Amino acid sequence: MRRFMIIGGVLAITLFGAVAVMPALAVTLPAVLFLAGKTSAVAKASSTSVTSLETVIGSKISGKGVEGTLTATTNGSALGTYVLVFKEVAEGVNKCKTGTLAAGNVEYKGEFHLVTISEAPLTIGLLYLVPTTTVLCGSTEKPERFKIKIEGGMLASFGGTVNSESKEFTTSLKGTKGKPEKATYLNDAGESQHVSLKANFGLGAEECIENVAEPMTFTSEGLTVDG
Repeated sequence: MRRFMIIGGVLAITLFGAVAVMPALAVTLPAVLFLAGKTSAVAKASSTSVTSLETVIGSKISGKGVEGTLTATTNGSALGTYVLVFKEVAEGVNKCKTGTLAAGNVEYKGEFHLVTISEAPLTIGLLYLVPTTTVLCGSTEKPERFKIKIEGGMLASFGGTVNSESKEFTTSLKGTKGKPEKATYLNDAGESQHVSLKANFGLGAEECIENVAEPMTFTSEGLTVDG
């Protein structure tokens, strides 16, 4: 059994090597574990990195800064919820927003899954499931000048210390020209699964990528446990 632990928010990720009956089942499954006495775990990140959402045909919105919160409430599960808020987002001179947030703020929220990107070398991923999200871009006079619909999934590489306890970890969302750096992972049957984020700028849904220039560092909250 291999372990990746995020303590502080009391988030622990344990990688269980399944005993395979056939080669397709030989897959490492991430799972979230809590320390004794804890019923949930929260990890937060705040970055000032340049960000952009760009489709394969070049449609683009850009920003600077992103805040993230990951919450796990089920011990022994690979699932949790996330909130990502991208800051200073605009389409040209038109500020963008979601819902009732202030202009310039675009929020995604939904479920995350810890996944295995590859077993050799062992690479863990953080899969963000993005429900249909409507982004409005415009001016004070015309706040809905542009409407963008985004949905699908984003796969971030997940970095941290394996086999020891840690209070922080990093994630990286990267891509170029609408193509993500990471786009496949292994499901619990050992089968390769493709991840795709789509954005519709008014010309139909196109593959896209949320690109964050620098890795985000998540820090857990709560207890600090000495290794």
